[in-house]
Amino acid sequence: MQVLKPFAPPRFARTTTLTLALCGATALLATGCKPRGTPVVPSGPVAVQTLTLQPETVRDSLVLDGTVQPSQQAQLTARVPGVLQAIHFQDGMPVREGQLLFSIERTSYEEQLNLNKARLLQAESAFERQRILVQDNATSQASVDTAQPNLQQAQANLRLAQLNLEYTEVRAPFDGVMGRRAVDVGNLVGATGPSVLGTLMQLSPAYVTATVNEGEALRLRTTCAAYKAGKQKKILGLTASATLQGQAEAADTGVVDFIDHVVNASTGSVPLRARFDNRARRLLPGFYARLAIDLGGDRQALVLKKSWLLNDQEGSYVLTLGAEQKAQRVNLKLSPLGSSDRVEVLEGLKGGEALIVEGHTRVKPGQEVKVQVASARTTP
Repeated sequence: MQVLKPFAPPRFARTTTLTLALCGATALLATGCKPRGTPVVPSGPVAVQTLTLQPETVRDSLVLDGTVQPSQQAQLTARVPGVLQAIHFQDGMPVREGQLLFSIERTSYEEQLNLNKARLLQAESAFERQRILVQDNATSQASVDTAQPNLQQAQANLRLAQLNLEYTEVRAPFDGVMGRRAVDVGNLVGATGPSVLGTLMQLSPAYVTATVNEGEALRLRTTCAAYKAGKQKKILGLTASATLQGQAEAADTGVVDFIDHVVNASTGSVPLRARFDNRARRLLPGFYARLAIDLGGDRQALVLKKSWLLNDQEGSYVLTLGAEQKAQRVNLKLSPLGSSDRVEVLEGLKGGEALIVEGHTRVKPGQEVKVQVASARTTP
């Protein structure tokens, strides 16, 4: 029997494999042993710009997220059944109080009015005749008592017919802007109940509604009570501004005109509202608006731009220039100001620190930096 021997690669193959392995290791050492895809960390200090933070004058304010609402809104309905005969406005156009907006076919209601006028004349004649006859003892008092309710019923039917005829004309209850019509001419409306014909909204003035939590509501009342060295200032009438999403400047200024006296038990919030003239109609219903309420009282505070801040799982922080030209992390406690791009420092900085404001996103705490431009102070 022939015994099979295990396969062994030729001698020259083993030598070639070992040689390739040594060449690969040499190439890896030549490239610094860096795996492919690893970013190259720049050597030397990172160039940054700093400024020395100084306190500045600010005014206390309360910033809330709100929604724009019309000051008045009405759904115009058909109160009597009939065919819509005419529309007297253009969609989206402003209208005046009392302006005719919709007309419903009037013919049947005019005839009903004429019929009730005739019945009223008949009831008046019958009552007058019975009244004269009872004076001559030619009829009983019971006949007069019957004729009088018939007269009153005829008078009521006439008034009702006059109202129904007036309801064929739908007029604007206040100045405002009409939305898109809900029904076109020729459709039967009001047959099975009130039919919505369109929506009228009053945009000037406009409201911005928001909610404050219990803590903010207490702060609002406390600040107003202590305003100007003990002189009472009411919450209603406080100056407010509304800034639309994505804009830096306020769209309009107004006043707080309502704050509820009841805390919502499920949310722990209190409804609040500010009124704006909105003459330029920048505030449109449904828009998100940042509502800033001026609480009054100038004071000194440290203010930062949001672009200077860094954030991680521990919260917001900034980098300052520490010893040996190294970046130093400072954790902050912040509060928003009236402007959406500024915050007030409550804890963490005291003023006078050299704050890194440019290049800070490329620097890690403890890393050495090189200051290119230094400013004495800043006004965000």
